[in-house]
Amino acid sequence: MKFLAIDLEMTGLDRHEDFLLEVGAILLDEGLNELGRFTSVRDDLPMSTIVQQIKDPFVMEMHLKSGLLDAISRATQDKLGEYWVRGWAQTGLKNLIGPVNTKDPIVLLGCSVHGDRAVLEEEMPSFVARLSHKHLDCSSLLLCHKLPFLGPPGRAHRAIADAEEAVYLARQYRNVLKRVAA
Repeated sequence: MKFLAIDLEMTGLDRHEDFLLEVGAILLDEGLNELGRFTSVRDDLPMSTIVQQIKDPFVMEMHLKSGLLDAISRATQDKLGEYWVRGWAQTGLKNLIGPVNTKDPIVLLGCSVHGDRAVLEEEMPSFVARLSHKHLDCSSLLLCHKLPFLGPPGRAHRAIADAEEAVYLARQYRNVLKRVAA
């Protein structure tokens, strides 16, 4: 079994109305060792359209502080629509996980990853078709123990950083479970 730690950054939390802005993914083996990673920012929309779509001031501030909007601005100036419209993100994710293998399913891993999966089902259905129906949601485990989110202070809220945090949490949970089972 392999895992795909994934996070999406969007203009908000409504998967039907808001736009997907960034994808970050880390492929892991069964032992949670990294096999590869992929990240991509949206580059097919003018920045003015993206800014208009961000309705929540908190989301706007978060994306400004993290540098995501600057990264999108640079990408759109260089190649408006060249990659995202042609399915660059979906192709990059497919290349990361490789061909479909029903005997070795890829399980999504992340924090609130069910929401990311729902967006991926709409935005990248042929990618989602390659995944297991199962997922490992690390934020659920934090909620069970009433623990705060464990991201390092000052960390940029970007897709790949959030995927890295999910990998960190999964490794911590695995280590705790190993000690309990011993």
